[in-house]
Amino acid sequence: MAGLLALAAALLLQPAIAEIRAEADVAISDGAPFVMETRYRSPIDASYVSRRPREETILTVDAAGVWREERGERRPQAADLALWILSHQFHAQLLDFDTIGGGADLRPAPPGSCDCIDRVGRRAAPGLGIEGLVLRADRASGQAREVLVLRAGKAPIRITFADWRPVAGRTLPFRVDLEDEARSFVFRFRRVEIAER
Repeated sequence: MAGLLALAAALLLQPAIAEIRAEADVAISDGAPFVMETRYRSPIDASYVSRRPREETILTVDAAGVWREERGERRPQAADLALWILSHQFHAQLLDFDTIGGGADLRPAPPGSCDCIDRVGRRAAPGLGIEGLVLRADRASGQAREVLVLRAGKAPIRITFADWRPVAGRTLPFRVDLEDEARSFVFRFRRVEIAER
């Protein structure tokens, strides 16, 4: 119970966030590296940009829908892609998980994983096979250990955090590792910026 209170207090005492911007160099186990840039204001105001030599892809979610822009052409996308975009807002997941997850339920982490509390998001993206997001945090300290992207019929995608540094009065990761069944990604952040309301 003390761990739940520590986690709740840590979340409640954070100032409200107006915007989170981040930029990372991304290494992939089976492909060419790229640069990722993210911006998050809310679940209906976020973007994900990937930049490779001679190629840039911009994915956005806004009040009008979900969009993909390449070579100056902007096209609507399936609504489920919004959760994929939000699942790559790593710092926003740590600071605004309940909003991104469409609300969340608390439960103990499964036995054998860690002495943790899981915040289980209620938002899913069935068209992408995503059943939801789980933020797993240490019961005693409240610090995030990992985010799981639950997938239908597959092992979850595991997102872990390292290289914690101070940013605008908070401590946030500057390295994020993402592991799925086929590949691994390492995100090394050049910058993480937070604007408060």
